[in-house]
Parts: sequence; C-alpha cells; structure tokens
Amino acid sequence: MPFQRMITLTNRFRLTEHYVGAMKEFIFSVNPPPISEITNAVQSVDVSGRALAISQPIAFFPNDTVHIVVVDQA
Repeated sequence: MPFQRMITLTNRFRLTEHYVGAMKEFIFSVNPPPISEITNAVQSVDVSGRALAISQPIAFFPNDTVHIVVVDQA
C-alpha cells in the first residue's frame, strides 16, 4: 500500500542530469504524487545552504511531509 504523503526534493542535480528523474520514478513507485521540488540549485556539500533552502518553505507543507535533501560531493 502506498504511503501517499507529500514528498519534497532538495538537491544539487541539474535538470539535464538523469538523477532527478530516477529519484522521482522510484518515489512514484512507492508513493504516488504529490511531490514538490524545493530547489535543485544549491551547491554541492553546502549543508547550511540546504538547511536554509528548506527552512523557509517547510512550514507550508503538511506535518507528515517527507523531505528528501541530497548533500553530496560534486
């Protein structure tokens, strides 16, 4: 049975890369939409930038929202 929760994505992947599509396809397979991309423009390994990116809009999502934040090396 699918979770059916709102999911947000915050990552550094450019839209020209396949990673965003792959992540969304997997998420859709276990959790049908809705899904929201908060941003994909934060620099790699920028933990404070990611924290700031999700700290502002997070209050507008339901309490049971799953927030996926990718912080990696370029």
